[in-house]
Amino acid sequence: MTAGNELLQLRDGVDAATSESGEVYLVRWPHSRALGVLSTPQRGVLRRLASHQCTRDELRREAGAPPGELDGLVERLRDGGWLRVTATADDAPLYTVEPLRAAPPSDAEYHLPHAALSRFATLAPDGDHLVLAAPEGACDIRLHDPRVLAVVRELAGGAEVTALTRQGLAEQAVRRLLADLAFAGVLGRESAADPGDLWSPHELWFHAHSRHGDRHRLGVDMGGTFPFAETLAPLPARRSPVGPPIPLDRPDLDTLRTTDPPLTAVLEDRASQREHDHERPITLHTLGEFLYRCTSVREKVAPDGQEYPGRPYPGGGALYELEFYPLVQRADGLDPGLYRYDQHGHQLERVEAAPEVLRRMAGVVRTASAVSELPQVVVVIAARFGRIMFKYEAMAYALTLKHVGIVYQVMYLVATAMGLAACALGTGTSTELSEAIGADPLAEAAVGEFMLGSAPSSPGRGATP
Repeated sequence: MTAGNELLQLRDGVDAATSESGEVYLVRWPHSRALGVLSTPQRGVLRRLASHQCTRDELRREAGAPPGELDGLVERLRDGGWLRVTATADDAPLYTVEPLRAAPPSDAEYHLPHAALSRFATLAPDGDHLVLAAPEGACDIRLHDPRVLAVVRELAGGAEVTALTRQGLAEQAVRRLLADLAFAGVLGRESAADPGDLWSPHELWFHAHSRHGDRHRLGVDMGGTFPFAETLAPLPARRSPVGPPIPLDRPDLDTLRTTDPPLTAVLEDRASQREHDHERPITLHTLGEFLYRCTSVREKVAPDGQEYPGRPYPGGGALYELEFYPLVQRADGLDPGLYRYDQHGHQLERVEAAPEVLRRMAGVVRTASAVSELPQVVVVIAARFGRIMFKYEAMAYALTLKHVGIVYQVMYLVATAMGLAACALGTGTSTELSEAIGADPLAEAAVGEFMLGSAPSSPGRGATP
């Protein structure tokens, strides 16, 4: 396959601007490319590429410019990753290279004898086509021809390049396809010390899609775009109750300003402590003070119809999607069970959950924390996803996990100031909490867990950094 067997078109989202001196610039945030002063035929080529697909021969016929003048512009656009390139055979499209950054040479071929798909490769529908992609790829591959899909299927288990021609493509076409697949990052790399070996596929994809750059444009398909503003109403800041209220004592913050240890002390003294003093368990009063100081709503405003509550920790867009469910094993003045903390009313609500569900939740905590006895309290942190996904596109879940980290630190510092044993957990289960509270796990689910209890009498026992 040669460069003549290609259909060319400017990639989506590209704008052209002309400076006062007549220089033309291509812009697709955050990238730009100076093309210099273009001739009238070259400007015509740019307009044609912006409107629809065309071959180089069609551009040459319509431009009426010397071939070198036209081809030089096309090569600069192609090499810079500004063109979508569709490979064809017998005038039918095979696949389209959708660049994310600079493209490979138009005459690139794959010269290794063997090829296999990377474990990071994904094949997913997009409109009427399947798209093959990898998180660190420089382009995506949109499939048009079933012969290309057949080649991809054989690559799942690895294949000799010469054997791939049995799918009906010429060897030159196969090698050109493999070169584009390699550029897309969907072929496995043979490296003795590949940093990618440290990553699991879902983590690398999550990293790639939660940062703007090659795949997302801030303010276009990422960030505070309010993608559902015209189809959905925003969730209220206060979640509906799950049970009868249990009033809690409200701490005196003015007094705590003068009696609490200084910030440096709690920062330096903070430690993860998994063991609790079960002879002197945490009290309802202490648990209430802890929850109030960490998470309670201080104020609430609604300037544009969306409610914005204020809390002791920062939150993206002041939306505060997190909810807090204490799972209590031992607490003086409070029966064992699952509760929801109402951050607006500073009260607990008893969740009437099946005992088997609560046992599974407790079992996961014991396994994740590697403790011999269940902690006195586990504060299960949940997210009402619609609260934050209503505003933020492509980054909402990443933002939620950042919020969990912020809350972990706030909880650590408050627990240290109160002399409590505290330990954040690195993982947990989401389905059990959703089942316990009767929620769709895509609407509200657990995203973090924090163990809390009375500190053991021997200082430092069970503590780690």
